[in-house]
Amino acid sequence: MAVTIVFGVIGLLVFVQTYSIQINTNKLAILVLAGLLLFIFIRFIFKKGNLNIKGFSIKKLKDFIYYFPQKKLVLGATYSLIRYLIFSFQFYYVLVLFKVDIGYLDAMTVITTMYLLASIIPSIFIFDVVIKGGIAVYLFSIIGVNELVSLSVVTIMWILNFVIPSIIGSFYVLYFKFPKVNE
Repeated sequence: MAVTIVFGVIGLLVFVQTYSIQINTNKLAILVLAGLLLFIFIRFIFKKGNLNIKGFSIKKLKDFIYYFPQKKLVLGATYSLIRYLIFSFQFYYVLVLFKVDIGYLDAMTVITTMYLLASIIPSIFIFDVVIKGGIAVYLFSIIGVNELVSLSVVTIMWILNFVIPSIIGSFYVLYFKFPKVNE
């Protein structure tokens, strides 16, 4: 998620600057204020430390986060970055296969913005294709890409990166046999 936020915010800022998107500053101020209040609230809860939520101690959670091995965090962040870069380039490559005349940096600006906006909107994973499709149609229409092409690219990406791995994983789970334990 951190990789999506970092690249997405950069992409969104470049997108807004490049394509002169009008942003409602009142709504943006409310959003920033709500985010700041949420951050302060979470910080307060972590400082308090002895608060229990449904029998789960915040202190235990805090200790778990602080003492989690750095090597595993770096490895997880590296995998996340590689996955994000592969998905982004894959999206660009499918756009090129559809003969969309767009530069790499322009495409990456829109793609990273799309991934950020899609990750902010809460949804069930099965509807991810619908949300990304709607966002892609809106963003890519700003730069002149046909709506059908945008929807086709999102659908192909969804099939390649969600449907096919899910089917393969389902067969693996169905035919998985636990190793026999010697008694």
